[in-house]
Amino acid sequence: MGTRPIIALLLLAILLLAPVAGAAPAGIGNPTLRVIPGANNQSAVIVADGITDGGVSGNGAISWDVFFVLPSTVALGDFSVTAGPAWTALCPGFFSPTKVGQGTFLGGNAFLISGFCSPVTPTGAVTGSNVTVATLTFTSSCATTGSFNVNLSTGPQGDSTDMFDTANNLHLFAEGDLTDGGGLCAPTAVTMSGFDATTDSPVPFAGAAWPLLAGAAAVAVGGAYALLRRKS
Repeated sequence: MGTRPIIALLLLAILLLAPVAGAAPAGIGNPTLRVIPGANNQSAVIVADGITDGGVSGNGAISWDVFFVLPSTVALGDFSVTAGPAWTALCPGFFSPTKVGQGTFLGGNAFLISGFCSPVTPTGAVTGSNVTVATLTFTSSCATTGSFNVNLSTGPQGDSTDMFDTANNLHLFAEGDLTDGGGLCAPTAVTMSGFDATTDSPVPFAGAAWPLLAGAAAVAVGGAYALLRRKS
């Protein structure tokens, strides 16, 4: 076979493969994860930004795994996990996140939460920013731990926090894509109680008592002034 037939066959193979390659999902871009405070000081929300379809219509993220570290006093049973609405909409009633203990890491207790459709196939995909991935709700941890944040991590091997697209292509997050936070168990705003709104006086003192106190102060000041005049 001459050179020209071989070249022609190679060109034909490239042309045949091109449509297939062009239709393949191209990942989900370069999303990031961050943790923000929840509805109260005992909840934290993991949020994703920058999830795209990778340039392929209908593509996006369909599942996730998130690895994080909490203080050593927080156990697996001390918190619950709720998936964000965009994910549960992929397979209503079947997107149930799981949580698993991962031993100790970075001086604390490590956990892995996972969200995926099972046993059904997801319909659609998730894209966008400010997308709630999961909400962590804590129970008794505040009494034993005090204020702490959720420390997101890629895990011991650097491959634990991830997302998958519609073709089950894996996207691994880097440490620089993860922002800790949550402000769990932080003190709530201090309020002043026991003061009368009209007189700005403590409850034990009635509003009528303040003129008496003012009068006593005036007598004391007057006496001191008279004493000074006698010595001058």
